[in-house]
Amino acid sequence: MKTRFFLTIIILLLAITSQGQNKKKDIIYEKKKGEQLIVPFQVDLENPSDSVNARIEHLFIENPHDKNDTIRLDEYKKKIGNTDDKQYFNVTFYAVIGKDIEPQKEANLKLLYKINTSKDFKAKEVKIIQAPGLVYTLTDYLGNSTLKLNKVSKVESANNTLTLTGYNQSGKTAIRKVELREGEILGIKEWSAAIGWNCRKHWNPIPISLITVPFKIRPSVKFNDDMYSSSATSGLTNIGVNLDLIKYQVDRYFVEAKKSTHKFSLGLLVAPSVEELEATNTNYFTEYTKGTKSKQLFISTGLTLSYSYNDLSFVIVPIGWDITTSSLGKNWMYGGKRWWGFGIGISPKIFSTILNSTK
Repeated sequence: MKTRFFLTIIILLLAITSQGQNKKKDIIYEKKKGEQLIVPFQVDLENPSDSVNARIEHLFIENPHDKNDTIRLDEYKKKIGNTDDKQYFNVTFYAVIGKDIEPQKEANLKLLYKINTSKDFKAKEVKIIQAPGLVYTLTDYLGNSTLKLNKVSKVESANNTLTLTGYNQSGKTAIRKVELREGEILGIKEWSAAIGWNCRKHWNPIPISLITVPFKIRPSVKFNDDMYSSSATSGLTNIGVNLDLIKYQVDRYFVEAKKSTHKFSLGLLVAPSVEELEATNTNYFTEYTKGTKSKQLFISTGLTLSYSYNDLSFVIVPIGWDITTSSLGKNWMYGGKRWWGFGIGISPKIFSTILNSTK
C-alpha cells in the first residue's frame, strides 16, 4: 500500500515537472522602424472541411498612427501530411503590420479563433517590440521612456550618429543609436561621489586635476599683541592636486562628433606652498637676526568648489589651511589660520591632447 502511495506521488511530481519544463515561452517579433512586419498565426485542423472564425486583436493604444487598414488578416490552407490514417491540416493567418505603425513599448498581438461552431474562442498571442540597433531620432529617443536609457555608461560618436551603451528601465544592458539633426543636442547628465553605491564610476578615471591658487586672502590676525589687518597675496608659487569628492557632470553631444563637458564639483586641495618668513611675522627670529628672511615650505590644503568647461576649471577655495613642514614654520603668525582664495585648474588629459595633436 505504501509502495503504491509513493509511486503515485512520484508520478504526480514528474507530471508537474514535465508541465513546467514544457511551458511555452513567449513568441517575440521585432518591428523595425519604417518596415512592414508580417506575423504568422497557425491554427491546426483535423479535417479539411473545418472552418475557422478568427479575428485579430492588437494593443498599440499609445500609437497615434494606428490605422485600421494597416493590420489585415490573410488566410490560406496547407496540407501537411498523414498521421495515423488521419489527414491533418493547418490554417495560417497573417497579421500584416504596416510601416507607419511603431509600438512605443512592448505590445501584444492576439489571434482569437474558434473552429466551426465551437462555443468559446481560443487565443494565440505574440509580443511586438521595437527592434534594437535601429537609428532613432532624438525626439523619439527622449520622448519614449522604454527607449530612453536610465543610465548611460558609454557614448560613441560618429558624424551625426551617437551609439549609447547603458541600462534600460529594467536594469538590463542596452544599446541605442540616436541621430542628431542640424542644431540638435543630446545632454547626458550624471553625478557621482567618492563613496556610496556609484563610487566605482567616480574613480574611473581618478577625478583629479592640476591646480594653482595664485590669490590667497587671509583674515585679520592678532600676533604678539599687535593686530594685523587682512591681507591678500598673489603669485604662482603653488601647483598642486585637486581631488573631486562629489561631482555633477553634463556631457553635451553635437552633430559632427563634437562634444562639450560641464562639471560642478566639491573637492579637496593638496598643494605645496612657499612662504617668506622674517622677524615681523614669526617669533623665531631674535633682535640679533632682524632683517634676515627665510623661505619655508608649507602644505596648503582645503575644500574647493569648481566649475569645469571641458578640461579647464575655475576654482574657489572657501576655506584652506597651511600646514608647516619645519620648526621655523611653527612660529609663523598665520600657521594653522584659515584663508580663502581663487584658483585655476586643468585636467591631466589635456596634455595628451596637446602632445598627440598634429599640425
